[in-house]
Amino acid sequence: MTGRLPEEYMQRMKEDMKNVEIEGMRGIAALLVLFNHIPFASGALDPKYVALFGFVKDTQRFLIPGHCGSLGVQLFFCITGYLFWKRIVVSGKATDWAQFYRNRFLRLAPAYILFAITMMLTLSAIDGFVKHVSLKDLAHDVFAQLALGIVQQRRFNGIDTTMFNTVTWTLPYEWGFYVLLPLLAGLRAKRWTTNAGLAVLALMLLVYDARSYLLLFFLSGALAAEMRLRTRLRPLFGSVAFCLLAFADIIFPKEAVATAIATTPGISSFADVAVYLVQWILVSAAFFVAIGLKPYILRVRPLILLGTISYSLYLLHLTVLQISIRIADKLQPIPQWSIAHFWHWAIIATICSIGAAAVSYALVERPFLHRRRNERRSTLADQSA
Repeated sequence: MTGRLPEEYMQRMKEDMKNVEIEGMRGIAALLVLFNHIPFASGALDPKYVALFGFVKDTQRFLIPGHCGSLGVQLFFCITGYLFWKRIVVSGKATDWAQFYRNRFLRLAPAYILFAITMMLTLSAIDGFVKHVSLKDLAHDVFAQLALGIVQQRRFNGIDTTMFNTVTWTLPYEWGFYVLLPLLAGLRAKRWTTNAGLAVLALMLLVYDARSYLLLFFLSGALAAEMRLRTRLRPLFGSVAFCLLAFADIIFPKEAVATAIATTPGISSFADVAVYLVQWILVSAAFFVAIGLKPYILRVRPLILLGTISYSLYLLHLTVLQISIRIADKLQPIPQWSIAHFWHWAIIATICSIGAAAVSYALVERPFLHRRRNERRSTLADQSA
């Protein structure tokens, strides 16, 4: 035995097991991503639907679903950075990294494998189970689709899979964060010197390649954990502040601002950087509010339930959307749809996506989660005895 753990540590571990606001935020993020892909899956962004989703004028495009999807992904990254950095901050001791990676694999792999198999079977059924490539290439495609998102491939059996697995582009960022986590945890002993250095490195990466801005959202989560934001029970104010900041990020005209800066002499090369920094500040502020003030809106039970199944929902919703849109198109061709017809399909497809995610969670995710929780409780009991 290693002696009794400090009472404060035990209390924080209990609080971490609840994570009510985190689950609510996951639920919102999953809905935002789903809303993004509803018009994407249906190909509905023609003149009939532009008024619903934003505007397209000349080269200027402002499409609300795309902004919602970006916000959803960024919140997911903030949550990941927060939860795993908080473990390092709270525990204050060495982490068993072999156990950490085992747990991550068991958490992410089962639902992902289910998603990949479902997607490949759906594509094959749509195509009549016709083989278009050699057995060697087909085996390579199967391996790539089952590689937990690490291998990014948009073809299976010669068929474009973009409409089914476009969400998997985020997973390499997640895996990259997990790989870097031991190094960052080791550097944490240097405290603010290291933190300042990491911030400078992040900004340098952002200037070098604007796509690296997504790394900043992991940093936001880590900063929230590092600052140990004190909970101030201001749930009503927190709800208003969180919603206003999220709404500001959604309506922020990123495309128009980027175009304006790009055409301004002297600063044109910083167009994307400026836009991404504004976006990072808005989303980070919303996340800090959610962690520090515990908004009412993040404790709504349906959102918490959605947060619980959010990983399966994130993976499976595109496949469900593609199946449902093909069935709906058979019943009435999409070009003949009215706006009301479109929303009827969207609501039914959303319900089906949530149902599929709930089944995936119950049959695939939950058994592994219960196993890990029982192991963790056993370890805590041994340490506190």
